[in-house]
Amino acid sequence: MAQNNLRSMSLAREDSPFARPTDTSGMNNEGHPTNTLSELDLELVKELEFNARQSIRDLAKKLGASHATVHRRFRRLVKTGMIEFAAVSDSTALGFKISVLVGLDIRSGEAHTVANSLRHYPNVTFISLTTGRYDIMFYAVFRNQHEVLDFLDRKLSHIPGILTAEDMVVLELKKRSWMYLRGETVGYPETTQRSIDQSTLDLIKELELNPRESIANLARKTRMSSISVTRKLQALLDDNILKIVTVIDPFQFGFGVHTMILVRAQLGAINSVADILVTNTRIPKLLITTGPFNIAFWAMFQNLTEMSYFLTMEIGNIPGIIDYETLIQVEHLKRASQLGRL
Repeated sequence: MAQNNLRSMSLAREDSPFARPTDTSGMNNEGHPTNTLSELDLELVKELEFNARQSIRDLAKKLGASHATVHRRFRRLVKTGMIEFAAVSDSTALGFKISVLVGLDIRSGEAHTVANSLRHYPNVTFISLTTGRYDIMFYAVFRNQHEVLDFLDRKLSHIPGILTAEDMVVLELKKRSWMYLRGETVGYPETTQRSIDQSTLDLIKELELNPRESIANLARKTRMSSISVTRKLQALLDDNILKIVTVIDPFQFGFGVHTMILVRAQLGAINSVADILVTNTRIPKLLITTGPFNIAFWAMFQNLTEMSYFLTMEIGNIPGIIDYETLIQVEHLKRASQLGRL
Protein backbone atom coordinates (compact mmCIF):
# COMPACT_ATOMS: atom_id res chain seq x y z
CA MET A 1 0.00 0.00 0.00
CA ALA A 2 1.20 3.49 -0.78
CA GLN A 3 2.60 5.53 2.08
CA ASN A 4 1.42 9.07 2.75
CA ASN A 5 3.72 11.70 4.16
CA LEU A 6 1.23 14.27 5.49
CA ARG A 7 3.57 16.47 7.51
CA SER A 8 1.06 19.13 8.52
CA MET A 9 -2.06 17.13 9.32
CA SER A 10 -1.52 17.53 13.06
CA LEU A 11 -2.41 21.20 12.48
CA ALA A 12 -5.42 20.58 10.28
CA ARG A 13 -8.20 19.68 12.72
CA GLU A 14 -11.89 20.04 11.76
CA ASP A 15 -11.87 23.44 13.51
CA SER A 16 -8.66 24.52 11.79
CA PRO A 17 -8.63 27.57 9.50
CA PHE A 18 -7.06 25.28 6.88
CA ALA A 19 -10.45 23.60 6.49
CA ARG A 20 -12.36 26.76 5.63
CA PRO A 21 -11.77 30.31 4.33
CA THR A 22 -9.81 32.74 6.47
CA ASP A 23 -12.64 35.26 6.04
CA THR A 24 -15.72 33.61 7.55
CA SER A 25 -17.94 36.69 7.48
CA GLY A 26 -20.18 35.03 4.91
CA MET A 27 -20.25 31.70 6.73
CA ASN A 28 -22.31 30.23 9.53
CA ASN A 29 -20.87 28.53 12.61
CA GLU A 30 -20.42 25.26 10.71
CA GLY A 31 -18.40 26.86 7.93
CA HIS A 32 -21.14 26.67 5.28
CA PRO A 33 -22.24 29.60 3.09
CA THR A 34 -24.91 31.86 4.55
CA ASN A 35 -25.97 32.61 0.95
CA THR A 36 -28.10 29.50 0.53
CA LEU A 37 -28.18 28.00 -2.93
CA SER A 38 -31.46 26.73 -4.31
CA GLU A 39 -31.80 23.81 -6.66
CA LEU A 40 -32.33 26.34 -9.46
CA ASP A 41 -29.07 28.11 -8.54
CA LEU A 42 -27.16 24.82 -8.72
CA GLU A 43 -28.71 23.84 -12.04
CA LEU A 44 -27.91 27.30 -13.39
CA VAL A 45 -24.24 26.95 -12.42
CA LYS A 46 -24.09 23.47 -13.93
CA GLU A 47 -25.43 24.83 -17.21
CA LEU A 48 -22.83 27.61 -17.13
CA GLU A 49 -20.10 25.06 -16.42
CA PHE A 50 -21.16 23.29 -19.60
CA ASN A 51 -21.29 26.49 -21.67
CA ALA A 52 -20.20 29.74 -20.03
CA ARG A 53 -21.33 31.93 -22.95
CA GLN A 54 -24.97 30.87 -22.96
CA SER A 55 -27.42 33.75 -23.06
CA ILE A 56 -29.86 34.36 -20.23
CA ARG A 57 -32.68 33.59 -22.67
CA ASP A 58 -31.21 30.16 -23.51
CA LEU A 59 -30.52 29.42 -19.86
CA ALA A 60 -34.09 30.32 -18.88
CA LYS A 61 -35.46 28.03 -21.59
CA LYS A 62 -33.30 25.08 -20.50
CA LEU A 63 -34.10 25.58 -16.82
CA GLY A 64 -37.83 26.11 -17.33
CA ALA A 65 -37.79 29.43 -15.47
CA SER A 66 -38.62 32.99 -16.43
CA HIS A 67 -36.03 35.28 -18.01
CA ALA A 68 -36.34 37.69 -15.07
CA THR A 69 -35.77 34.95 -12.47
CA VAL A 70 -32.69 33.53 -14.19
CA HIS A 71 -31.27 37.00 -14.80
CA ARG A 72 -31.72 37.91 -11.14
CA ARG A 73 -30.09 34.71 -9.90
CA PHE A 74 -27.27 35.04 -12.45
CA ARG A 75 -26.47 38.57 -11.26
CA ARG A 76 -26.53 37.45 -7.61
CA LEU A 77 -24.09 34.59 -8.27
CA VAL A 78 -21.68 36.98 -10.00
CA LYS A 79 -22.08 39.85 -7.53
CA THR A 80 -21.43 37.64 -4.48
CA GLY A 81 -18.33 36.15 -6.11
CA MET A 82 -19.78 32.66 -6.24
CA ILE A 83 -18.90 32.44 -9.92
CA GLU A 84 -16.72 34.29 -12.38
CA PHE A 85 -15.80 33.70 -15.99
CA ALA A 86 -12.45 33.21 -17.68
CA ALA A 87 -11.06 32.71 -21.17
CA VAL A 88 -8.36 30.08 -20.78
CA SER A 89 -5.92 29.66 -23.66
CA ASP A 90 -3.87 26.56 -24.40
CA SER A 91 -0.37 27.78 -23.57
CA THR A 92 1.38 25.64 -26.19
CA ALA A 93 -0.83 27.05 -28.95
CA LEU A 94 0.32 30.55 -27.96
CA GLY A 95 3.99 29.57 -28.12
CA PHE A 96 4.65 28.61 -24.48
CA LYS A 97 6.13 25.17 -25.03
CA ILE A 98 7.34 24.51 -21.47
CA SER A 99 5.32 24.48 -18.25
CA VAL A 100 6.91 24.16 -14.83
CA LEU A 101 5.44 23.50 -11.38
CA VAL A 102 7.67 24.98 -8.66
CA GLY A 103 7.64 24.38 -4.90
CA LEU A 104 9.27 26.97 -2.65
CA ASP A 105 10.57 26.81 0.90
CA ILE A 106 10.16 30.29 2.38
CA ARG A 107 11.74 32.07 5.33
CA SER A 108 9.26 32.21 8.22
CA GLY A 109 6.78 35.09 7.98
CA GLU A 110 7.61 36.04 4.38
CA ALA A 111 5.28 33.80 2.35
CA HIS A 112 2.85 36.57 1.39
CA THR A 113 5.68 38.93 0.45
CA VAL A 114 7.22 36.31 -1.82
CA ALA A 115 3.86 35.39 -3.34
CA ASN A 116 3.07 39.04 -4.08
CA SER A 117 6.41 39.37 -5.85
CA LEU A 118 5.60 36.33 -8.00
CA ARG A 119 2.18 37.74 -8.92
CA HIS A 120 3.84 40.47 -10.98
CA TYR A 121 5.19 37.93 -13.48
CA PRO A 122 2.51 37.45 -16.17
CA ASN A 123 3.83 34.00 -17.13
CA VAL A 124 3.13 32.80 -13.57
CA THR A 125 -0.45 31.58 -13.90
CA PHE A 126 -1.13 30.02 -10.49
CA ILE A 127 0.14 30.71 -6.93
CA SER A 128 -0.98 28.99 -3.74
CA LEU A 129 0.17 29.09 -0.13
CA THR A 130 0.37 25.53 1.18
CA THR A 131 1.16 23.43 4.20
CA GLY A 132 3.50 20.45 3.97
CA ARG A 133 6.71 20.00 1.98
CA TYR A 134 6.43 23.44 0.35
CA ASP A 135 5.26 26.83 1.59
CA ILE A 136 4.33 28.07 -1.89
CA MET A 137 3.44 26.22 -5.07
CA PHE A 138 3.28 28.07 -8.37
CA TYR A 139 2.84 27.23 -12.02
CA ALA A 140 4.58 29.08 -14.85
CA VAL A 141 4.85 28.82 -18.62
CA PHE A 142 7.83 29.56 -20.86
CA ARG A 143 8.59 29.74 -24.55
CA ASN A 144 11.92 27.89 -24.36
CA GLN A 145 14.57 26.44 -22.04
CA HIS A 146 16.49 29.73 -21.93
CA GLU A 147 13.45 31.46 -20.40
CA VAL A 148 13.12 28.67 -17.82
CA LEU A 149 16.76 28.96 -16.76
CA ASP A 150 16.62 32.76 -16.67
CA PHE A 151 13.52 32.70 -14.48
CA LEU A 152 14.71 30.02 -12.04
CA ASP A 153 18.32 31.19 -11.79
CA ARG A 154 18.05 34.97 -12.06
CA LYS A 155 14.53 36.19 -11.32
CA LEU A 156 13.77 33.89 -8.39
CA SER A 157 17.15 34.61 -6.83
CA HIS A 158 16.24 38.30 -6.64
CA ILE A 159 13.11 37.68 -4.55
CA PRO A 160 14.00 37.98 -0.85
CA GLY A 161 12.74 35.24 1.45
CA ILE A 162 13.12 32.22 -0.83
CA LEU A 163 15.28 29.54 0.79
CA THR A 164 15.02 26.72 -1.76
CA ALA A 165 13.13 25.96 -4.96
CA GLU A 166 12.24 22.58 -6.45
CA ASP A 167 11.05 22.56 -10.04
CA MET A 168 8.98 19.90 -11.79
CA VAL A 169 8.80 20.22 -15.57
CA VAL A 170 5.38 19.25 -16.89
CA LEU A 171 5.64 16.40 -19.38
CA GLU A 172 1.92 16.08 -20.02
CA LEU A 173 -1.28 17.78 -18.96
CA LYS A 174 -3.60 14.80 -18.49
CA LYS A 175 -6.66 16.58 -17.14
CA ARG A 176 -7.89 20.15 -16.72
CA SER A 177 -11.55 20.67 -15.89
CA TRP A 178 -13.70 23.42 -14.41
CA MET A 179 -16.79 21.25 -14.00
CA TYR A 180 -16.67 21.06 -10.21
CA LEU A 181 -20.40 20.54 -9.79
CA ARG A 182 -20.99 18.39 -12.85
CA GLY A 183 -17.83 16.35 -12.34
CA GLU A 184 -15.74 15.19 -15.27
CA THR A 185 -14.08 11.83 -15.83
CA VAL A 186 -12.31 12.43 -19.13
CA GLY A 187 -8.77 13.54 -19.80
CA TYR A 188 -7.61 16.77 -21.39
CA PRO A 189 -8.52 16.86 -25.11
CA GLU A 190 -5.73 17.14 -27.62
CA THR A 191 -5.17 20.62 -29.02
CA THR A 192 -5.09 21.06 -32.78
CA GLN A 193 -1.81 22.80 -33.49
CA ARG A 194 -2.06 25.62 -36.01
CA SER A 195 -0.70 29.11 -36.47
CA ILE A 196 -2.63 31.98 -34.89
CA ASP A 197 -2.87 35.17 -36.92
CA GLN A 198 -3.03 38.65 -35.43
CA SER A 199 -6.80 39.02 -35.78
CA THR A 200 -7.35 35.75 -33.89
CA LEU A 201 -4.91 36.86 -31.20
CA ASP A 202 -6.80 40.17 -30.91
CA LEU A 203 -10.00 38.19 -30.41
CA ILE A 204 -8.38 36.09 -27.66
CA LYS A 205 -7.19 39.26 -25.92
CA GLU A 206 -10.71 40.72 -25.89
CA LEU A 207 -12.18 37.48 -24.57
CA GLU A 208 -9.58 37.41 -21.81
CA LEU A 209 -10.90 40.80 -20.70
CA ASN A 210 -14.58 39.82 -20.95
CA PRO A 211 -15.28 36.13 -21.65
CA ARG A 212 -19.04 36.75 -22.11
CA GLU A 213 -18.66 39.74 -24.42
CA SER A 214 -21.27 39.72 -27.18
CA ILE A 215 -20.33 38.86 -30.75
CA ALA A 216 -21.38 42.35 -31.85
CA ASN A 217 -19.07 44.05 -29.34
CA LEU A 218 -16.22 41.67 -30.14
CA ALA A 219 -16.62 42.49 -33.82
CA ARG A 220 -16.53 46.22 -33.11
CA LYS A 221 -13.47 46.00 -30.83
CA THR A 222 -11.47 43.73 -33.17
CA ARG A 223 -12.64 45.54 -36.34
CA MET A 224 -13.93 42.32 -37.86
CA SER A 225 -17.36 41.34 -39.11
CA SER A 226 -19.68 39.42 -36.79
CA ILE A 227 -19.48 36.47 -39.16
CA SER A 228 -15.66 36.44 -38.95
CA VAL A 229 -15.71 36.68 -35.16
CA THR A 230 -18.23 33.85 -34.88
CA ARG A 231 -16.22 31.65 -37.24
CA LYS A 232 -12.88 32.35 -35.51
CA LEU A 233 -14.30 31.83 -32.03
CA GLN A 234 -15.89 28.52 -33.00
CA ALA A 235 -12.60 27.36 -34.55
CA LEU A 236 -10.71 28.24 -31.35
CA LEU A 237 -13.21 26.27 -29.28
CA ASP A 238 -13.31 23.30 -31.67
CA ASP A 239 -9.50 23.08 -31.75
CA ASN A 240 -9.28 23.33 -27.93
CA ILE A 241 -7.05 26.38 -28.24
CA LEU A 242 -9.45 28.40 -26.10
CA LYS A 243 -11.99 27.52 -23.43
CA ILE A 244 -14.55 29.91 -21.99
CA VAL A 245 -15.13 28.59 -18.50
CA THR A 246 -17.18 29.25 -15.39
CA VAL A 247 -15.00 29.30 -12.29
CA ILE A 248 -16.80 28.72 -9.00
CA ASP A 249 -15.64 29.86 -5.58
CA PRO A 250 -15.21 26.38 -4.08
CA PHE A 251 -15.70 27.50 -0.48
CA GLN A 252 -19.13 28.96 -1.25
CA PHE A 253 -20.19 25.66 -2.80
CA GLY A 254 -19.18 23.57 0.20
CA PHE A 255 -15.64 22.52 -0.74
CA GLY A 256 -13.84 23.46 2.48
CA VAL A 257 -10.53 21.64 1.90
CA HIS A 258 -8.33 22.23 -1.15
CA THR A 259 -5.32 20.02 -1.72
CA MET A 260 -2.46 19.41 -4.07
CA ILE A 261 -1.25 15.82 -4.00
CA LEU A 262 2.17 14.79 -5.25
CA VAL A 263 2.57 11.13 -6.25
CA ARG A 264 5.65 8.99 -6.71
CA ALA A 265 4.76 6.06 -8.96
CA GLN A 266 6.73 3.00 -9.94
CA LEU A 267 8.59 3.11 -13.25
CA GLY A 268 6.37 1.54 -15.85
CA ALA A 269 3.22 2.44 -13.93
CA ILE A 270 3.16 6.23 -14.30
CA ASN A 271 0.66 6.33 -17.16
CA SER A 272 -1.56 3.61 -15.71
CA VAL A 273 -1.73 5.40 -12.34
CA ALA A 274 -2.49 8.72 -14.07
CA ASP A 275 -5.20 7.11 -16.21
CA ILE A 276 -6.95 5.80 -13.09
CA LEU A 277 -6.73 9.17 -11.32
CA VAL A 278 -8.09 11.08 -14.32
CA THR A 279 -11.43 9.27 -14.03
CA ASN A 280 -11.98 10.55 -10.47
CA THR A 281 -14.49 13.41 -10.44
CA ARG A 282 -12.82 14.98 -7.37
CA ILE A 283 -9.71 15.69 -9.43
CA PRO A 284 -10.02 18.71 -11.77
CA LYS A 285 -6.39 18.89 -12.85
CA LEU A 286 -3.58 16.34 -13.22
CA LEU A 287 -0.04 16.60 -14.54
CA ILE A 288 2.75 14.15 -15.29
CA THR A 289 6.03 15.74 -14.23
CA THR A 290 9.76 15.29 -13.85
CA GLY A 291 11.49 15.82 -10.50
CA PRO A 292 10.95 14.20 -7.10
CA PHE A 293 7.37 13.18 -8.06
CA ASN A 294 5.92 11.72 -11.25
CA ILE A 295 2.36 12.99 -10.89
CA ALA A 296 0.80 16.13 -9.41
CA PHE A 297 -2.92 16.69 -9.09
CA TRP A 298 -5.44 18.96 -7.38
CA ALA A 299 -8.48 17.73 -5.43
CA MET A 300 -11.19 19.39 -3.34
CA PHE A 301 -13.24 18.01 -0.46
CA GLN A 302 -16.07 19.11 1.79
CA ASN A 303 -14.05 18.36 4.93
CA LEU A 304 -11.00 16.58 6.29
CA THR A 305 -12.91 13.36 6.90
CA GLU A 306 -13.78 13.11 3.21
CA MET A 307 -10.17 13.89 2.30
CA SER A 308 -8.87 11.21 4.67
CA TYR A 309 -11.17 8.59 3.15
CA PHE A 310 -10.08 9.58 -0.36
CA LEU A 311 -6.39 9.26 0.52
CA THR A 312 -6.56 5.99 2.42
CA MET A 313 -9.32 4.08 0.62
CA GLU A 314 -8.95 5.36 -2.94
CA ILE A 315 -5.48 6.75 -3.63
CA GLY A 316 -3.78 4.37 -1.20
CA ASN A 317 -5.12 1.32 -3.04
CA ILE A 318 -4.11 2.23 -6.59
CA PRO A 319 -1.50 -0.26 -7.89
CA GLY A 320 1.82 1.31 -8.81
CA ILE A 321 1.86 4.16 -6.29
CA ILE A 322 4.96 4.05 -4.07
CA ASP A 323 4.04 7.01 -1.87
CA TYR A 324 2.44 10.44 -1.99
CA GLU A 325 2.47 13.74 -0.13
CA THR A 326 -0.51 15.95 0.54
CA LEU A 327 -0.29 19.74 0.55
CA ILE A 328 -3.29 21.61 1.92
CA GLN A 329 -3.80 24.84 0.00
CA VAL A 330 -4.34 27.56 2.59
CA GLU A 331 -4.82 30.46 0.18
CA HIS A 332 -5.00 31.01 -3.58
CA LEU A 333 -3.20 34.19 -4.59
CA LYS A 334 -3.39 33.85 -8.36
CA ARG A 335 -5.55 31.60 -10.51
CA ALA A 336 -5.78 33.34 -13.85
CA SER A 337 -3.60 34.71 -16.60
CA GLN A 338 -3.89 36.58 -19.85
CA LEU A 339 -1.41 34.71 -22.01
CA GLY A 340 -2.73 36.36 -25.16
CA ARG A 341 -1.30 39.64 -23.90
CA LEU A 342 2.25 38.38 -23.28
